Amino acid sequence: MKNDNLYIEALKFGRDNMNSGVSFSEMKTHLESKGHVISENFKGYLRFWFYENFFKNGVTNTLNYYSGSTSAVLSYLNEGKFDYDKCIMTGDAYENLIDFENLQQARKSSKQSYMVSILAIVISAIFAAIQIVLAIVKP
Repeated sequence: MKNDNLYIEALKFGRDNMNSGVSFSEMKTHLESKGHVISENFKGYLRFWFYENFFKNGVTNTLNYYSGSTSAVLSYLNEGKFDYDKCIMTGDAYENLIDFENLQQARKSSKQSYMVSILAIVISAIFAAIQIVLAIVKP
């Protein structure tokens, strides 16, 4: 399994298919092809997450109708009526993915800056040692 977690991988897949949309079934197949194991118990919760982050009028209106009861929503979704309907990633989901990627880039830049600063300290210590030795050798 890749280092990315299941949700990040799902969001990346949604972004890659933003123009055409993705169905829950396509998303599940993609995640499984990337090495993620999706149990029957987890599939219902993944559906729930999917429809919170991917939009389609009929699906969203139905979920809003059942919004008072999470168990009712999960029960309705577990019927799989919308599994093959194409949905588009929501703006909030896209923003969450961008935030994650920016955080990853910031961490990478931070590590690089740390290594450069350590190198600079080592080089400066070497030059200081050379100056001390030269000062001792040539009085």
